[in-house]
Amino acid sequence: MGLLSLLVLGGPGMAGACEGTDFYIGTQGSGPGQGVFTARLDEKQGTLCLVGLAAELERPTWVEAHPTKPLLYAASDDKAGNETRGRVIALRTDGADGRLTAFSSADSAGAGATHLAFDAKGKAVFTANFRSGTVGAVPVAADGTLSAPTGSVQNAGTGPKPRLTSPHAHGVALEAGGRYLFVPDLGADKLFVYRYDAKAGTLAPANVPSVSLPPGTGPRHVALHPKGRFVYLLYEFSPVIWVYKQGAKTGGLTLLQSLATGTDDEADAVKGAEIAISADGRFIYTSTRGENMIGVHAVKRDGTLREVQRVPSGGKVPWSFRLGPKDKWLLATNQGSNSITLFRRDARTGRLKPSGQPLSVTLPTSVAFLKG
Repeated sequence: MGLLSLLVLGGPGMAGACEGTDFYIGTQGSGPGQGVFTARLDEKQGTLCLVGLAAELERPTWVEAHPTKPLLYAASDDKAGNETRGRVIALRTDGADGRLTAFSSADSAGAGATHLAFDAKGKAVFTANFRSGTVGAVPVAADGTLSAPTGSVQNAGTGPKPRLTSPHAHGVALEAGGRYLFVPDLGADKLFVYRYDAKAGTLAPANVPSVSLPPGTGPRHVALHPKGRFVYLLYEFSPVIWVYKQGAKTGGLTLLQSLATGTDDEADAVKGAEIAISADGRFIYTSTRGENMIGVHAVKRDGTLREVQRVPSGGKVPWSFRLGPKDKWLLATNQGSNSITLFRRDARTGRLKPSGQPLSVTLPTSVAFLKG
């Protein structure tokens, strides 16, 4: 499906049947009537409601808001069509009914686009391409339009399990200083570190280009401390957080702690999924599939973690989650039960409390709130 033929549709209820702050839901839906959906968060009532289909896209697994402008970006991957290149698609709001219009598109620098992250100023968006094991740096113009990648790197390595026979870049995150891009690769059992040249838009291996991890653990996503001091890595096949201290000059990593965030088992039934840090840097949140739990961990002064709470995700297979406006809320995307659940967040303790009823959406995988 080409960019010019993307349909932007409204479904039943698009005419404002519910009130609140709009947010957008990425999914792994494919075909007519699937794509990015609009929903609303009513902060007074602590409830969610579905507005409708915002943009018909092919498997927009990950959605990410521009850091300063009211624009949304989606990683689109036509897995059913076995496409060899993923796409990044830029969308803007179209009226007050939650619809989105695609206005720009670019190659994701590989196949199986699965994750996106911006630099702080929104001048580049970074892509993790699962099937090809590649990472891209895609320029973003002042008006939000995308250009062909100026930076592209190929991860290398394998692991001992059937899913680990080739590199699979699963996440991207740029540290606060804008110099180092961290890339957990599930297939290579490594955390790659690339030096980012913002002026040229290029990526190159850092002085210490990667950290090798225990065989078969499958690193999935990474969260970076907002002050650039610590790196928190979550495994998929072993639900464990590894805590690193980041060197200020070289970006090199020193291991501080290894902490289980779920019950490890030989059958791999319990899997790590998502990890994120609160804006104040005081709490780390994780989701684990199989057990279907959200973990809350306090960040101590030395960067290590202390478990505060484990709460059911309210559904099955919590693929990811997002901290909502001003970090007052957490929204979990339960892919296995086709639902999104809402939690109130206590800013002082970090603890979560379920709120309202689950929102029904087909194969939800990510959530984003627009900025600006």
